[in-house]
Amino acid sequence: MFCINQKSIRFILNHLLITITLLTILFIISNPIYSEEIEIRGKSNVFERNLALKYCDAINKSIFKGLEKESILKYVYFFSSIKRQNINNSEKFLNKFSLEVEKMCFYKLSKSDREEFKKYIDKYNRR
Repeated sequence: MFCINQKSIRFILNHLLITITLLTILFIISNPIYSEEIEIRGKSNVFERNLALKYCDAINKSIFKGLEKESILKYVYFFSSIKRQNINNSEKFLNKFSLEVEKMCFYKLSKSDREEFKKYIDKYNRR
């Protein structure tokens, strides 16, 4: 027959208590993490925010330094991974986009930046 002594029971109970305590602490101090789409679902500026995120990333990493004349590379970089969506009013879009860029990376779009993005947006709408 299987015999469990008092020492074994105490050892198992201690480990069980420690495990339950650690799991409780883990669940209390942890914060749920949601994907970006879930977090901002329902907001009208998801497209602008995603594009602004990529733009800020490109600025921070100096991705396009020296590629001023390579607009096709910039276009593909910004719009290739973004879900298809028509932009009805490009001026309104640019305003939302520039606000998102200012919020995310504290960078104000210049007139030439806005013109360049207007070209990209027009090209994006035609595809």
